[in-house]
Amino acid sequence: MIYFTFLTLAGAMNAIGYMYEVSSTNLDAAIIACKVMYLGSPFIGPLYLMFALDYINKPLKKRWLTALIFIPAAVFSIAVFAYPGARVYYSELGYSTAGWQPHLAVTPGPLYYPCFIYEFALVIAGAAILIYGFMRDKTRNHTLIFLVSAVLPMSAQIINFTGVLPGQMNTVPAALTATIAMLSWYLARYRRLEWQSLGRELVVQNMNDAFILIDANRQILDSNDMARRYFPELTNARPGTQLSAIPGFPAGALAESGDFDFDLRVDGVDLFLHLSSTALKHSGASIGACLLIYNNTVNHLMMAELSRLAHFDDLTGLNNRTAFFRDAKRMYELCRRQRGYPGSALMMDIDYFKKVNDTYGHAVGDDVLRRVGALLNRRVRRTDICGRYGGEELCLWLPSTNTEGSLKVAEDVRAAVENMEFSSDKGSFKITVSIGVASADGTEPLSFEDVVKRADEALYNSKRAGRNRVSVYDGAVLI
Repeated sequence: MIYFTFLTLAGAMNAIGYMYEVSSTNLDAAIIACKVMYLGSPFIGPLYLMFALDYINKPLKKRWLTALIFIPAAVFSIAVFAYPGARVYYSELGYSTAGWQPHLAVTPGPLYYPCFIYEFALVIAGAAILIYGFMRDKTRNHTLIFLVSAVLPMSAQIINFTGVLPGQMNTVPAALTATIAMLSWYLARYRRLEWQSLGRELVVQNMNDAFILIDANRQILDSNDMARRYFPELTNARPGTQLSAIPGFPAGALAESGDFDFDLRVDGVDLFLHLSSTALKHSGASIGACLLIYNNTVNHLMMAELSRLAHFDDLTGLNNRTAFFRDAKRMYELCRRQRGYPGSALMMDIDYFKKVNDTYGHAVGDDVLRRVGALLNRRVRRTDICGRYGGEELCLWLPSTNTEGSLKVAEDVRAAVENMEFSSDKGSFKITVSIGVASADGTEPLSFEDVVKRADEALYNSKRAGRNRVSVYDGAVLI
């Protein structure tokens, strides 16, 4: 509205000056009236262009560009005021009473026609910017008003140049007055709609969440830039396109729930999104829905990391003690309920681990635990459960595995660890492990904790017998 206010003022100065010119009685008075006109006339083109840019919410952000647009207008105005000392805008001005009204008889100077060309160019540019913006945003009801506002004064100026009207009548002030009056009426009449359009541009288009508006038949009515980033086909979708026709959109999930999570791959990145649907009603009847899609990726990844930290040991990559007992115990109880073979527990301890830490340092000790944990993850079945019991003690649960099978697994693990080689600043070294095995065949009323306790006892049998061996719990028999 600031540029429109100054545009109105410039048009008023042009009209007032012309009114004084046609009512003047001598040349000096007519020249003064002409200078009043040119306080506003050269600035109409620049002000209209700036108004157009602001109206579609694309204002010039660089001050030097704004100055570049207004400097020529200021030069033209100063050139008029410099007459008769400097005859660069008018070569000569005379006073004539021929025709139906007194007027100035003008002999153009070198800046006369450049001024009109400059004004014409800026008004045409402003009109083109407005019409392009209206067509892009599908607000065609604006187009006619602003097209007329640009064409009317330009047509009046062309009429003046061609001399079509008799009596040297200048139609530009009247055309400018009519144009500004029409724009003022339009802006006042549609002020509420204009604020709605501006609100959509500033809020809906620039929001960080995706916005999709659909009707009662799930046909697309509108969407913002973020929605088109998630679903590029929305860019080409015409109003009335079915939502289910947009590739990647979870239309099936929306049919079942108005509030759900879904994942989507955008520009090679996996996003975790949340959709919330709000029904739109009129007179109690549903007329559509507003869909908001939030990017929940950060929270999802944070929750996943918290879950990982709560479930896994960060050093070995194995389940932590709590997660091991929870998951293995659940599987143990399930096997017992189905009257199957519950399985076997393995308890494993790295031999002389304190010596490793004391000799090579805790960083090397951590690397030993890390690599042994990775070995267990590689060698066990997907249904087997590995965990870090505490310190250098690791545990395994092999569901539906009898003693013979679990002994084979334990021996394979023991031999694999024995063949591993570790490096340090003090040279390379090897380690060994002691393992205890206990099985539950379902014939005894054992709890899962009882089975683990027996495996732990077998582990201590291995240690007492010299380490680097596997022992099974059956009356302290060593294997």
